[in-house]
Amino acid sequence: MNDYFTFNNINFTAINVENADQASEKFVAGECDAFTGDMSAMVARKWILDQGNYTSGDALNGGMWIAKELLSKEPLGAATRDNDDDWNDVVQWVWFGMITAEEFGITKANYAAMATAAAADGGDPGHNRLLNDNLGLGTATNPLADDWMQKVLGAVGNYGEAYDESFCDGTGAFANCLIDRAGTANDLAKNGGLQYAPPMR
Repeated sequence: MNDYFTFNNINFTAINVENADQASEKFVAGECDAFTGDMSAMVARKWILDQGNYTSGDALNGGMWIAKELLSKEPLGAATRDNDDDWNDVVQWVWFGMITAEEFGITKANYAAMATAAAADGGDPGHNRLLNDNLGLGTATNPLADDWMQKVLGAVGNYGEAYDESFCDGTGAFANCLIDRAGTANDLAKNGGLQYAPPMR
């Protein structure tokens, strides 16, 4: 924040707090005009404020928005414990699988039919690996089931569906998004974004 405002010659007074709850309280009380955090945290915080889920009172209605400007780059991702390579592989390939499913057009609604078609004679080998192969993930004593990616898709959908549910209105049209996806790092690589997965093998 300091770097951004200094570079852009914007005068400001920082009010430092220990956590997002304190920032929300000061914002609601009118003690500050804005607060910062990573983008996904801002979406969550706006939802909380819209619902009135904070200690000082009623929901804020209107007049509150998330600026599109990014002050810095701190990519967020899944994290696992050190020295737990098997679990790290599972977490990583779930992410890759969700991206791959979106690229293939495999969704929460059609994954079961796509899995059946992929397993049939003449089915798409790439679809089959995604939907019907454990890729050697897990451990020798506790391997993932061959339909592990079907379970992921059944629970949360592909990457685009999960994004739409988390940051937009959940209709599948990426409408009314608190964080736009098109043309950003969160879009698929084929659309100019940074979301890219290696082949599922």
